[in-house]
Amino acid sequence: MGFLFNQVFWGVLLIILGITVIIKVLFHINIPLGRIALAFILIYIGIWFLIGGKFGWRQSGNTVVFNDSQISITKPSNEEYNIIFGKGTMDLTGVVLAKGVTKVKLNTVFGGGVIKINPDIPMKIVIDSPFAAAKLPDGNNVTFGSGYTYQTKSFQEGQDYLLIEADVVFGGLEVQEN
Repeated sequence: MGFLFNQVFWGVLLIILGITVIIKVLFHINIPLGRIALAFILIYIGIWFLIGGKFGWRQSGNTVVFNDSQISITKPSNEEYNIIFGKGTMDLTGVVLAKGVTKVKLNTVFGGGVIKINPDIPMKIVIDSPFAAAKLPDGNNVTFGSGYTYQTKSFQEGQDYLLIEADVVFGGLEVQEN
């Protein structure tokens, strides 16, 4: 139902905006397009809150937008994962390491994220958080642009490991060991 509601909402909004442009050009009637669009978007967000955020979309397997979702990462290969205007959990507890250093980029923008890790898997997590906050298993908090590097207890330089680059912008992130 959520996907259908999104399609109908955005389709109706675009049709109404198109009709108002035609009326403005043909009949020289000034209709405030920006205000109409803003009103519809506020109504959309209001309905979203009323029904508990049950609709939204996940654009791909690696990106969550306006939704609450879980992404399970088992075989990373220099990929990028995103949580934008939503809430998500990135589960790395079952990750299988490749030879050398495998990089994964995790971005949280205007949202909240949780990264679940297994402390027995060698990982190095580099966190940057401009205008945001990140909480790490060792009790450290990263805030307002300060960078921090966290390593699992099994990490050893020169061995195979997973390098996680986590950027948090105007949001929150928590790294949890399971």
